[in-house]
Amino acid sequence: MRPRNSSASDRPPLFTRLFLAVTFSNLFLASSFFALMPTLPLYMRNVFGFDNSQIGMVIAVFSIAGLLVRPFAGYLLDSLPRFAVFMTAFVLISALYGAYALAGGMIGLICVRLLHGGTWATVTTATSTMVVDILPVQRRGEGIGIFALAFPLATAIGPVIGLAIMAQWGSTVLFVALSLISFVGLGVGVMTRGAPSPEKPRPFRIADLLLKKALPVSITMLFLTFPYGGALVFASLYAAEKDLGSSGPFFVVFSVCLILARVLFGRGFDRGQIRGPVVGAMALFAAGLFWLSFVGNAWQFAMAGGMIGFGFGIIMPLLQTMANSVAKPNERGAANSTFFISFDLGIGVGSYITGFWAKQTSLENVYLFSWSFIVLGLAVFLLWAYPYWRRLRPQVG
Repeated sequence: MRPRNSSASDRPPLFTRLFLAVTFSNLFLASSFFALMPTLPLYMRNVFGFDNSQIGMVIAVFSIAGLLVRPFAGYLLDSLPRFAVFMTAFVLISALYGAYALAGGMIGLICVRLLHGGTWATVTTATSTMVVDILPVQRRGEGIGIFALAFPLATAIGPVIGLAIMAQWGSTVLFVALSLISFVGLGVGVMTRGAPSPEKPRPFRIADLLLKKALPVSITMLFLTFPYGGALVFASLYAAEKDLGSSGPFFVVFSVCLILARVLFGRGFDRGQIRGPVVGAMALFAAGLFWLSFVGNAWQFAMAGGMIGFGFGIIMPLLQTMANSVAKPNERGAANSTFFISFDLGIGVGSYITGFWAKQTSLENVYLFSWSFIVLGLAVFLLWAYPYWRRLRPQVG
């Protein structure tokens, strides 16, 4: 019997130059994005006087653009050099942050959000596809979990930085700073040159813009991101409505718990541990949303963020790895675009529903019942996505 340490030494390396470059470029990209998440609603409220319904509509436009662009982004990534698509989208998204200061009103903001959503969809589909190409298959689940840490780290760093800059220097300086942060990520991303690209381009067919094999797990994610988008996008406004102080601690605790979840469960997929962790995480996510509606002080608000973060931190990398594990190398762009279309659609529709419903009642009442979407996601996962994935994965290899 082979000694345990021999087996460990035979494992292929994970922290290669390409993996570190794509991960850190993703961190800077996400930091600028998440710095905008709590500050843009405040900007729209303070500068233009928008109500919750109008804010939700502007936020939703971003996701609609992502929804429309992602299928074509996936096709481009499966047909052209992935590095070139990645760099082009990164340049555009970095420049767009400055355009928010020039928007001037509802129409301008909608135009900027459409462009921002399209470039965000392209660059995030690119990074998610490239990292799967780079990772050894034996450590794919672990690697995607580590790569995905960029988002919770950015969720902790971004909102705190964004809110601080906005409070100290105003919105114009904020947008310039976010552009600079994104350009730093672009500089790091240059080091991904040499990452694999598809050897055989995928022929263009409308029917193949989405990967059907990834649909069940993507629809599961869709139901989960409805309440997730509403919770995160409106956190700063909810804190102000309930006199809870800054939403910064909410995002910090949310992010720390999300990171802990991914560190503790990062290798679960590679060990075949999927159904149990996902079901348990959905229960915790639902409980966090339910608790969010009853918070009465800052530490309770932060605790709700921790429950949501830990639950979602387990769910997302496991579902994303499931979607990629049924895709062939020249289908990975389509697999990631399909998965993130559901993410974008859930965030966008969830934000709009939350804003519209909150206008009729209150954010407190919205959070009280939003856990019901997670129950629907759980049903899709147990009755369709997980059984389908188990049948299909041996055929792909």
